[in-house]
Amino acid sequence: MPTEEKILDCYRWRPGTCFRCARTGVDTARIGRVRPQAGGEHEVRACRKCVLALEADRRSAAERRGEIYEPGQLGKSDA
Repeated sequence: MPTEEKILDCYRWRPGTCFRCARTGVDTARIGRVRPQAGGEHEVRACRKCVLALEADRRSAAERRGEIYEPGQLGKSDA
């Protein structure tokens, strides 16, 4: 199982606001994009703590399905 550090190293970080816990001014990684009906495109970003929680959910889901868990896939089509 990958360490937390290895999981976090899969992402690019910059200051922002986490969509999940609403913390602002913290390191965040882009984990998706949304396209509102009004137009445009907005990044969905998560902080380190929330990325680890989301990755833990992905790992559990992969185990239930009998699939291999590969970290760093948040925001990709199969995540």
